[in-house]
Order: sequence, then C-alpha cells, then structure tokens
Amino acid sequence: MGAKFLLLPENNGGNKTIPAISIGTIWKHTSLAPGFDQKKSGFDVYAVATKLITQTAKPILLSGGLLDTGELVTGVFGYDSKRKLTFFGNADVLPLSNLALGLEYKQGAKFSDFKNASYWDAHAAWFVNKTSLSSGRTSTRGTSIPRRKSGWGTD
Repeated sequence: MGAKFLLLPENNGGNKTIPAISIGTIWKHTSLAPGFDQKKSGFDVYAVATKLITQTAKPILLSGGLLDTGELVTGVFGYDSKRKLTFFGNADVLPLSNLALGLEYKQGAKFSDFKNASYWDAHAAWFVNKTSLSSGRTSTRGTSIPRRKSGWGTD
C-alpha cells in the first residue's frame, strides 16, 4: 500500500526543463521468514524526479530518485531495524502511445548483517487505460540469505 504526492509539476511555470518532483511512501507486509530476526512489515520513503522528453523522435521518460529503506529483498523477507539511503533510476522509450520499453536500476541496501543485491531489469508496459497492473519475480541471488529463495509480487 502506498501514497505519492506531487510537489512540483513537470514544466512548472512554462519551463520545459523542470522535471516533476514527488515524494511517496510504500508500506509492505510479508509472511516469509528467512531464518533470522527482522520485522515482518515496514515502510519505505522516497523522493523522485521524472521528466518526459518529447524533443526526440520517440518520447523518452526518465526518472531518478532516493529511497530511504530497511527492506530485505524489496521487503519480501521483511525489514531490518536500521535504514539506508539508496538510489534508483528508470529510462523508458515510448515507441507507441500505449507502449513503453525500458530499463530500471535499484541500488541494494547493505546492512551490518544483510546485503541486498542491486538489480537491473528490462521491462515493457502496455497502457490499456488509466489503470495498470504489474507483476514481478524476486530472487535472493546475490544477497546474504544462505539458501536461495524466491517469490512473486503484484501491484
């Protein structure tokens, strides 16, 4: 569950170089336990700048931000009691008005007893209407969990 608030709209004051600036929070809960102490629910707080570049042959959507988190494997395995500040970024090209193709990077938070892996993903999004559904797979490969575990998520 989450909430996002727009602080500054894109192109504010007619200036085409200004990105949209937003802040948000995401609350997550899990029933998976990897075998060591952690909280089963927690929240992340983020700030993000987003800019749609329309001066190219096909529009390009760029986003970058900072995430304050305690998540273990994106929250699938709970939350650490400490928090870390990490970076995330996304770039999408829109070859059609209802299709986006892109790449995403998220820096993994590293805690004293647990290391999240940073990850890259390639994605495609189809905009059917103003509602969207996304699903993804998470794996513990590259983290501190001794046995590999995985899970599915939808939002």
